[in-house]
Amino acid sequence: MWDGEKVVERADIERRELVEMLDWVDVENWEVEVPLERFGANLAAGYRSGPISPFGLTNDRFNFHMFWDADVWVFPALAMVKPEVARRIPALRWGQRTGAQENFRAWKASGFPVVGDKRHQPVEDFIALAKGEEPMMFPWETDATGLERSPNPDTRHQMHVTGGVALMMHRAIQLGLVDKAKGEEVIRGCAAFYLWRMDKNEDGSYGLRGVVSPSEWHTVDNDLYTNAIADWTIRRAFGEKVWPRGKVKLPRRGDTFATFDGDDFDEYQQAAALLAVFPLQHPDIEPEAGAMYQLYRGRHSEFGPAMSAAIDAVVAARLGLAQEAGEDWEASWGPYTENPAVEFREKPRTGESYFLTGAAGTVNAAIYGIFGVRIQDDKPGDSVVAVELVGGGWLTVQPCLPEDWGLVRAELVVNGKTLEIRGNLEEYSVVYDGKKLR
Repeated sequence: MWDGEKVVERADIERRELVEMLDWVDVENWEVEVPLERFGANLAAGYRSGPISPFGLTNDRFNFHMFWDADVWVFPALAMVKPEVARRIPALRWGQRTGAQENFRAWKASGFPVVGDKRHQPVEDFIALAKGEEPMMFPWETDATGLERSPNPDTRHQMHVTGGVALMMHRAIQLGLVDKAKGEEVIRGCAAFYLWRMDKNEDGSYGLRGVVSPSEWHTVDNDLYTNAIADWTIRRAFGEKVWPRGKVKLPRRGDTFATFDGDDFDEYQQAAALLAVFPLQHPDIEPEAGAMYQLYRGRHSEFGPAMSAAIDAVVAARLGLAQEAGEDWEASWGPYTENPAVEFREKPRTGESYFLTGAAGTVNAAIYGIFGVRIQDDKPGDSVVAVELVGGGWLTVQPCLPEDWGLVRAELVVNGKTLEIRGNLEEYSVVYDGKKLR
């Protein structure tokens, strides 16, 4: 059962080693519920309103700073399980907006530097499209201010971070977890930044050159996820008439999408290209999810951070590959913990714990993959189980349950009401606010 305090528990007794994800997180103050002597966590009450770090307060490796983890991994994991806590993330990003604007002003004053001591040349016509919006350049690493705090100059070129904030704000609006006007202001600021940051390629297309991919080993031109989320953000803010589909380069490799220009690699530091399928759901990329899954499944380094197999699991489940989804889901947590009540390592062979981002990835694999929840902008067909969201858009349900999971039940909060999903491989039911939808 999944009752809002726990994430997944298989009904069959032999699977009781299964993780109970959100029991690991103290939903009141974001401190991990583990023996204090195990981690020596600082339980200062002031942290209740501070940045959400990848390790919470259990490890000071990242100086308790906030990263893209909060937007892309943690927010989706909590949005329908602990929405009152998920609200903290858009609230924090709203509070950081002036710092994000200052980051842009500093980048502009420095002459638009990009990776490798090169300089970006903004496209004047695109600047005009921003309509006077002040750009927001959200940082790779920050505290409550929103200012860039990364000690590594190269990491500051992970240009996908700003788009992750925009996507999170969009979902928060849809789910009623942020004031719409505030969310829209941040999305417009993010879009204005991308209009300033967009480069013209030699083939006449546009994209971002000189960036660090989510696969952090690679400094590249036209990273697929970075270009895709920039493309989506501009169109979300200013509309398709201003920014039509097909304007931005989406690099190719064989019969599907490459991770970036010149990509012929067999291994990546972590999932990157598949992020354009989930969580972004880019309309020009998602139709090729099957080919991308076949190309990229499991091609992430065993020395990379947790989360990659969780993305594989979501994509597999949405393709209807139940067995593969179950295998990928187990791979998203098995190598990282022997006892999830007290540890979730960032990487299989290190002692760095408790990695909340990794745990969130596994939660997302269950919610958005195996239990079949999808949030989308367009109204689905009449045959699809769907709930209209308070802030616009729709939530649909189409589980893909592995055969060996037996009977399972999930309980979520949508629009402040209970959504229950119950079933197994053969049959499932969906009840929303006491009404049976299936």
